[in-house]
Amino acid sequence: MYSEVVQGVAYEVEFPFEPYPEQRHYIAKVIQAINEGKNALLESPTGTGKTLCLLCGSLAWRQNQLQRKLEEGVEQKNIHLPKIIYSSRTHSQLAQVVRELKASSYRPRMTILGSRQQMCVDAEVSMLTGTEQNMACRAKTKARACTHFNETEKFYNTNSRIGIDEPVDIEDLRNLQKDMGSCAPCPYYLTKQMAK
Repeated sequence: MYSEVVQGVAYEVEFPFEPYPEQRHYIAKVIQAINEGKNALLESPTGTGKTLCLLCGSLAWRQNQLQRKLEEGVEQKNIHLPKIIYSSRTHSQLAQVVRELKASSYRPRMTILGSRQQMCVDAEVSMLTGTEQNMACRAKTKARACTHFNETEKFYNTNSRIGIDEPVDIEDLRNLQKDMGSCAPCPYYLTKQMAK
């Protein structure tokens, strides 16, 4: 952890190792953009830790806001902080984001959203693609004929800290089926439940 001063305010940034000066500068610019409510176009060469810097910077800002509200005497249940939405073009990029989040000490409530094509574990429906897959999934879930869909609510009710204690990616959710067989929840519908 190190302290980053941005616009006269100190932010405690939990970074998994001693950041390079370029990484500190990147994090400071992330925090500054959020403070000012502005968009930021930040670039850095491949391999310089952009994803980790973006995550740690935005989560440090969010933690700072929480601490300020608590110091003002606001009860935690009444504090409403902005959601952080990290979007990406590909599944592999999202997997990298979750890996970087796991490497940090931050544990925000999180979920990862994806398509049925990426998340379906039903033996029949997962073999289909596109509109055909979407229609088959809707038909099976409506008829309660998908065992994974049927297990989702029960699983979530007994595992409501999923995505809180430890970040999860699409593969983590799909692997529940390998571990639990037909009793595994549907990753697609589980992430929708987690997102609520």
